[in-house]
Amino acid sequence: MQIQIAPVNPHDIFDEIKKMFLMKKKEQHIDIIMEIDQKIPKSLLLDEVRLSQILTNLIGNALKFTEQGYIKLKAEQLCTDNNNFIDLLISIEDTGIGIEQDQLEVIFEAFKQQDSQSTKKYGGTGLGLSITRQILQMMDGEINVQSDIGKGSIFEIKIRNIEISSADSESLVSKKVPDLTYYHFENATILIVDDIISNRILLKEALMKTKATILEATNGQEGVDLAKQHIPDLILMDIKMPVMDGYEALRHLRNHPKTMDIPVIALTAGSSGENKKQLEQFHSHYIKPVNIKELFDELLSCLKPDQKISNTIPATEKEIWENVSDTQVLPDIIEPETLIQEIENNILPQWKLLTGAIDIDEISSFAQKLIDLAKMHHASQLTLYAEQLLEYAENYEIEKIEETVALFPTRLKEVSSVEP
Repeated sequence: MQIQIAPVNPHDIFDEIKKMFLMKKKEQHIDIIMEIDQKIPKSLLLDEVRLSQILTNLIGNALKFTEQGYIKLKAEQLCTDNNNFIDLLISIEDTGIGIEQDQLEVIFEAFKQQDSQSTKKYGGTGLGLSITRQILQMMDGEINVQSDIGKGSIFEIKIRNIEISSADSESLVSKKVPDLTYYHFENATILIVDDIISNRILLKEALMKTKATILEATNGQEGVDLAKQHIPDLILMDIKMPVMDGYEALRHLRNHPKTMDIPVIALTAGSSGENKKQLEQFHSHYIKPVNIKELFDELLSCLKPDQKISNTIPATEKEIWENVSDTQVLPDIIEPETLIQEIENNILPQWKLLTGAIDIDEISSFAQKLIDLAKMHHASQLTLYAEQLLEYAENYEIEKIEETVALFPTRLKEVSSVEP
């Protein structure tokens, strides 16, 4: 895990968390209470993704073990000796089943839950609290818990020495940008350069409905050669590749008169070894897994759409993935009837257990089992679906996990439609 510090508006994070759990509130008839100190600065140097993961995990657990009453998220700032820094104190309180006193430390161990909990009723414990503690330690933070059996629990996290950013809070407001699946780029050519085939397929699938011509290269040298031959309008470039990496490929492109002005967007794993100055040489750069909405926003600035075909903007990630992933399964599946039978007998029962509370180890187990089975039968689209789910689980992206799990019947229906 890497911590990516950037200016963020914490109030936006709290608002998104509340929206995320509104549906759960309606389903379980539990009040979601937010008490946010308005004195908290609107621009802090934080890892937005990791903080969101921590809060979604803690609130998700609270929902999991609370059948009635409320769940309260309270956030306040604690002043420090330095006026440029604050400590952030956040608590999640519930009126759930509570935790035995001798189990308060056990629950932070991987794959552990308090002895009195029913796995059948509440599901497995997953890695949530263990990962939460690790992330907080990396952020100079800590987590503590207080609990009374039958009355509820309070999880309290404290993150120390958060720098107040000088960035204008207005510039941190996320803009809702139209999805590229509602635009045509029939006259544009996009070159994807990545040595991992699944990465290329996912990007290609996401861009299919833009009507752009998609070219693919498996390393930097091949990408440079294709760029000189076809002169694409845009290049999506991986950094770490065999034969020639993304940095060297960019130098070759910039030194050739035909390719020197082509916008090149870098796609990086975001490891600590990445050279920030080198990345700034690209038109822009994004950390994998790439947020499709953000990438589309960037492409809109590089490619001129030929025709706007709709003013409708997908409201959810689910709608976007239905748009970019609803292509027919490739007709290369070996024994599709056998695959369906094995899924119905061994995979479907496990999936039904995932539609409740999020359990990371169960999600990962389901995804890996599906990957193994799909690869055995050469079901490429089903493999991509399961690999994406596994990636979301490894990055603890709760909302995307829920949406992707919910799409499983659609993916299964596509497999069923393949002719034997």
